[in-house]
Amino acid sequence: MQKIITFVLMLFISTSAAMADPAKKTQNEGQDKFQHELSRCAAFYEILSGCLSDEDQQKKEMTALSKKTIQQAMQFGMKINMKVDKILTRLRSERATMISDIQGKCSNYSVLVKQNFENCSYVSTLAKKWVKDWKPDSRGSASE
Repeated sequence: MQKIITFVLMLFISTSAAMADPAKKTQNEGQDKFQHELSRCAAFYEILSGCLSDEDQQKKEMTALSKKTIQQAMQFGMKINMKVDKILTRLRSERATMISDIQGKCSNYSVLVKQNFENCSYVSTLAKKWVKDWKPDSRGSASE
């Protein structure tokens, strides 16, 4: 009888662990994709800011938004235990892709606006909520 109970418990524990693993994997993938979107939006705002003339009143706003979104991408990446090198590589990669998308010409920045503005407005707003309750002293080591 004891063997049957042990077997049933082992079966239950292994089944529970198997069911929990896909949920954790899905959560991790979702967090990684959100950090990727933050990186993409940070690059978008940075390029947009760089393409605006100094006389354009929106340049200051885009520059501030770029810095803020870069900070959010870094903070969220660290929150989900990403290595700093991976975060920085992702930011550089997104920037390079977008520069390629506009063929290196600011006159083509409307292509980026069409592709990214609506999504990045939403992602930036959502990031405020995700990052706001996180305390920097609870983040652990970024080099792990």
